[in-house]
Amino acid sequence: MAIIVEDGTIVPNANSYNSDADYTTYALARGITIGADAAAREIELIRATDYVDNELTRMQSKTEPANQSLRYPQIGSYANGVLIGKNTIPNELKRAQLEAAISAFKGDFDIVPTAKNIKSEQLANLKTEYFEGVNIEPKSQSADVYLDMLSPTAGGSMFSVVRA
Repeated sequence: MAIIVEDGTIVPNANSYNSDADYTTYALARGITIGADAAAREIELIRATDYVDNELTRMQSKTEPANQSLRYPQIGSYANGVLIGKNTIPNELKRAQLEAAISAFKGDFDIVPTAKNIKSEQLANLKTEYFEGVNIEPKSQSADVYLDMLSPTAGGSMFSVVRA
């Protein structure tokens, strides 16, 4: 499968907010190792797209719900507290996806415990046991920093990214 970048014009079958070149440039500028070939990086970007789109459940309406495959572009969306145009893919979203892709490559999505998936806890030696078969969602704190900027208050002080 090829990367198809959503640029705000409702690109058919879009599956990413960034291109492979965007991803490799971003990682190279930060001295971060990512997938060695285009196929590996493609998987990282698509997993990252899934992550950011799933985290954006509290966002406004898609611009064209029947036609677009991703959560953006949106109507009534904010970035850093400023209303953005309905055909805009905010830089904060792009950076969130890039950070999530890096997390996917490193295999270090954080596991966030919630009351519904904890079977038992123990204070001494800090042991936590989870129910078997429970789907624990991955979290990327570095991506979430940028996702939190996609609110009317530029840091999520009114509301923040929904954490399932």
